[in-house]
Amino acid sequence: MELLQGMEACPQRLMLENVQGFEGSDTCARLMEVLALRGYQFPAQAAPQDLSAAAQPSSIAQYLEQLSAREVADFAVEDRVAAAAARQPLDVATAASTATITFTKGYGRQIGKAGPYLLLSEDGVTVEWGGRARFSFVEGGQKLRYFTPREMLRVAGFPESFVFSPGTSNRAAYKLIGNSINVTVVSRLLSWLLAQG
Repeated sequence: MELLQGMEACPQRLMLENVQGFEGSDTCARLMEVLALRGYQFPAQAAPQDLSAAAQPSSIAQYLEQLSAREVADFAVEDRVAAAAARQPLDVATAASTATITFTKGYGRQIGKAGPYLLLSEDGVTVEWGGRARFSFVEGGQKLRYFTPREMLRVAGFPESFVFSPGTSNRAAYKLIGNSINVTVVSRLLSWLLAQG
């Protein structure tokens, strides 16, 4: 904010990622004040049609890897998550799901709010059935696994050619992906903004 206040010529447009709780914070109020003083306007309009059309839901299945039984076991949730799933509703996706909560840097550590879990059948295969409600309890005997870093990258719009440095742990990859933004959404927003002049 200090930088914006001191600039002779401000950028024509700004993009800001909104995180949970920011809109009601003192920092947000101060930022809005600074932006208004610098002459920025905040149009109250819906997202352009071409951007909202880009957000049509597709099933989770298109992002999933074909995992071996060993890999499924490597990404199985810990007992503490399975126990929590019986006590509190979690966002549990199936291959047919078209919406989930977002992945955050706490994925793999925090239970419930850091990202969805994937429901598996008894033999470890991803469940195709899409009739279940999001944020539900998991019944005894049902298996869950974490999404793999590659699956999370796909959901976030990263190209298949993107790889982490050798030796990056899954936990570190989860944190990095959780701190990132959706490449596809941002590229479309930037293209639209630049086309506006």
